[in-house]
Amino acid sequence: MTEQFMENISNEEHERLLLLCGHGVGPSLSPAARAIVDAWENEWSKGSLCHDQRSIAAVLRAAADQLDHPTSAHTLYAFADELENQ
Repeated sequence: MTEQFMENISNEEHERLLLLCGHGVGPSLSPAARAIVDAWENEWSKGSLCHDQRSIAAVLRAAADQLDHPTSAHTLYAFADELENQ
């Protein structure tokens, strides 16, 4: 979805889109990708803005949690820490 589209939809429309994706209308996601989307949706439900650094950090942490490569995960955690500490 484009950023402009997401800024202009109501909470009700957003919920409807989430339901459509969860019922097989959209492509199914792997468990790892689902964890990342869930982290983003959790931040969205808190009322965080799309460009809020804490929201981005939460998504980076969720992505890092899905990685098998420790160095890559460490890098994502470091980015998340940097965003949260500004």
